[in-house]
Amino acid sequence: MTDAEILKLLASYRPSETAARTVRGAKIVLLVGITGAGKNTLKRELMKDDSFYDFISHTTRQPRSNQGVLERDGVDYFFIDIHEAARMLQAGEYIEAKKVHSNIYGTTITGLSPSVESGRVAVNDVDVQGVEEYKSLSPDVHAVFVLPPSYEEWERRRLARYDGVIDPQDNATRLESAHKELEFALTKGFFDFVINDDVVAAANQVRRIVEHTNDDASRARAESVARQLHEALGTH
Repeated sequence: MTDAEILKLLASYRPSETAARTVRGAKIVLLVGITGAGKNTLKRELMKDDSFYDFISHTTRQPRSNQGVLERDGVDYFFIDIHEAARMLQAGEYIEAKKVHSNIYGTTITGLSPSVESGRVAVNDVDVQGVEEYKSLSPDVHAVFVLPPSYEEWERRRLARYDGVIDPQDNATRLESAHKELEFALTKGFFDFVINDDVVAAANQVRRIVEHTNDDASRARAESVARQLHEALGTH
């Protein structure tokens, strides 16, 4: 199957009624954030709580090293090739699937189903467009945009993530993507922003969001940081 054919499959893909019922029957937290915001660190912290379920995505990209640790299949992602992704699209196995930075990322019905059966809160990190797909299926899905505390800290984390070497062209692409992602989140209005400065505190805030007890002061401070980051990214 050619790239053009796969892109056509992605463009026309719509979740099945089975996928919609599964989403409506689940408790879901979707973690979104610019590269290096600490989504994975926050997710691992939440997984220490048995009330949360690790809802793992599929991707066609290769495993990469984060601070010297290589990602693992079935732990960080299910790593598949482009042919398997095409088969899954044709079979209607995805809830949502998107092309991000030349790779396909998506979440599946079988990946979410165990959380429905156990009653646990499914946690996944997805692209901002994937959040919109979930929200169209169920307004009860919690969309959490994870933020670094500042632009300077964000740069430090990205350098650490890529072992101190960042390709200039890739960097420019990610800066542009981060700016667009923040703009999307600030515009849509259905995201809760969480500052990931202290991961335990950030996890506790996610719990408050799930329990609908997040306070106005925390919400306002996080949104202010999001706007500051968006402005800083617009100047780079």
